[in-house]
Amino acid sequence: PTILWPKNGAIVDSLPVKLKWKKPIDSKSCAIQVSIDSLFNSSSIVYQDSTKTIASKSFNRLKDNATYFWRVSANFDTGKSQWTDPYTFVIKLKSKNSSIGQ
Repeated sequence: PTILWPKNGAIVDSLPVKLKWKKPIDSKSCAIQVSIDSLFNSSSIVYQDSTKTIASKSFNRLKDNATYFWRVSANFDTGKSQWTDPYTFVIKLKSKNSSIGQ
């Protein structure tokens, strides 16, 4: 897969934030992980799904002034691709109505 949005290091100033990627044509689905840790330790993952057939995911509630890391892999009939290199984005909301969750 190819990560499309947000670009690596992007500052996101409003919610929802929509993560977008390009899925390989011959893949059945994609897996996505969003974490507050660049190592994607299980306790730091705020969202994961291994069966995304649509190449996007929207988040309405993320913590303000927080850095998030995300990556995607593709699922094929023959197995799974490696994870993409992690991309980061920072939530810096214009208003102070920040929330925690997804």
